[in-house]
Amino acid sequence: MSMADRDGVIWYDGEMCPWRDATTHVLTHTL
Repeated sequence: MSMADRDGVIWYDGEMCPWRDATTHVLTHTL
């Protein structure tokens, strides 16, 4: 299963949103 095919929700930009709508690059946390 790829990361883009997951179901559920994730904390994104101060709110819970569907996993598939969270589009921030994985390396953004290093900024």
